[in-house]
Amino acid sequence: MDAGSEEGIHFPVRYNRRTQFAEDKMRKTNVTLGHFRRLGLDLSGGTAEFVAEILGGSGGYEVREVVSLGMRLLQSTPGYELPFVADRYRIYEIGDSEGHSQAEATLNIRIRGVAEPLHVAAPGNGPVCALDMAARRALKGTYPGLEQLTLTDYTVKPANGSSGADSPVRVHVEWELGELVWATAAMSKSVTAGSWIAISDAFEFALLTLGGG
Repeated sequence: MDAGSEEGIHFPVRYNRRTQFAEDKMRKTNVTLGHFRRLGLDLSGGTAEFVAEILGGSGGYEVREVVSLGMRLLQSTPGYELPFVADRYRIYEIGDSEGHSQAEATLNIRIRGVAEPLHVAAPGNGPVCALDMAARRALKGTYPGLEQLTLTDYTVKPANGSSGADSPVRVHVEWELGELVWATAAMSKSVTAGSWIAISDAFEFALLTLGGG
């Protein structure tokens, strides 16, 4: 099975476990590209043309999704080493006629500095929660500070007004880490793959902020 397979999976349009107050708060972000530079990170891989393409082109990031923009810039910089890489992931979800469901995510991941790849599984209240929990389970031994990171909202919608079963989707995930508030995003034909990109962007940014990246 290829990474990001979602065979037999039903994905909800929206995953939301916040109060209205928190929802209003999360419409904004207090993270900018300057935050990356204050961490001493080199974003020289991002030319003006590259940034313009990401903001207005195929990437189409919103201002509040600046962390995903920053991660694309940072990852394009020569010499940057990823703290972890997922080789394969899968999400299963079982529902009943009363609307109850339980999801489980499995994840094969390689972590920088760890000799052997890890294979983990975790349940969750919905597929995105399950994938988030599986990643935390895999990374907590090496990066315990990730316990401070909170996923607060998740949405999926058609990308660029597209329609049809094979059309790409846009995944948007919102986060908190202490006083920092931000969102990550990804566009993909696979909801699972888009979700993993948005989740891994947030985890990677959190590690950089906490000094573990």
